[in-house]
Amino acid sequence: TTTTTTTTTTTTTTTRTITVTTLTTTRSMTTQTFSTITHSTAAMTGSSANTKTTASSTTSTRTSTTTTRTSTSTTDTSTTTVTQTKSSTTTTTPTTTTTTKSHRFNWLIPPPCQGGDQHNSIIVYAGKDKQPYIDGAVMLGIALRQLTPQFCRLCLVIRTMSYANKQLLTDAGWNLLEVDDWHPTNTHFAHNYWWDVYNKINIFRVKTRHLMLYMDADMYVFCHDIKRVLERQLPRGTIAMVKDAQNNNYNTGLMLFWPDVETFRKLRRDMIEHSGWGGLDQPLINNEYRGRVVQLDGRFNAHGSSAECNDAVVAHYTGHFKPSFADVRNLRMVRFGYHKAPPYLQCPVLYKAYFCELKAHSLQLSPVLQAALRHVDGDGCSDLRVHV
Repeated sequence: TTTTTTTTTTTTTTTRTITVTTLTTTRSMTTQTFSTITHSTAAMTGSSANTKTTASSTTSTRTSTTTTRTSTSTTDTSTTTVTQTKSSTTTTTPTTTTTTKSHRFNWLIPPPCQGGDQHNSIIVYAGKDKQPYIDGAVMLGIALRQLTPQFCRLCLVIRTMSYANKQLLTDAGWNLLEVDDWHPTNTHFAHNYWWDVYNKINIFRVKTRHLMLYMDADMYVFCHDIKRVLERQLPRGTIAMVKDAQNNNYNTGLMLFWPDVETFRKLRRDMIEHSGWGGLDQPLINNEYRGRVVQLDGRFNAHGSSAECNDAVVAHYTGHFKPSFADVRNLRMVRFGYHKAPPYLQCPVLYKAYFCELKAHSLQLSPVLQAALRHVDGDGCSDLRVHV
């Protein structure tokens, strides 16, 4: 918006004669630096020009002058008559105001990441402070670092996550991307289990040149065949997912997609408008991409009552308690196959293999999980570390 304002005032000249007697001033100073700020009214050889402007929008200009003096001695002696003239003139001052309309939810620019310009990228969401998901993301990062070193690996975290947890994730090979914490409602349900899930949709506004592969933090990759998904190409506007084992839709634990900030904005609005189970990411993402889903083979997201136990590329440890939960009793159950009903993964061999991976990489995990693992022995693990 550009506004031009013209202000007119009258001109008045006042002449005063001042007789100044002899004035002698002697000053000595060492090195001194001072600044003079000149506003719109300036003193010039006994004359001052004052411009008074009234406008709906004004611009103020300041000029800063820095003067340095070193050991200066001055003597002023004068008997003079000084004539001061005050005058006001008519001025036209053009003022330009620029307003930039910005949207709070624009693209997220990821940090520089090796492979990001050449290949599809991988992203995980680790939340803020839930230990099973942070350690789960650490485990996933370790596996991907071994199996997919040439691909960019990003980890979405809440900005207020502790430094110690951020360091664990960084040490596991993740490049962190921070977002603000957000919840569409203050209403808690399902014993607060889903409280941190809503920020997951930020993955859709991470700006990349290629496709993005999202993986939940309660997943683990067991073989190099994950590259078959990573190296796929999809038409823009589509998404690739595995059919959900328990529901009549697709599971959003693993998704290959083109990031799109408008999709993010729509999902965010939908989360605000819906509540409970209907406001979670899986039903909303399925609804958003209805008719545009490319179905992946189930072995890339073995979960629930999956029949892909022996051929699984990616194990998805669905269910309330995770195999990375730092509890001795829980870890003992993981070691022996975690025989619990769906939605828990019905693949004992994948739980046993995950336990052995925990033992093998225990020094890279959180202190609380390390302590719990020390109370559970790892006998028989040498035959189960399938991807090393």
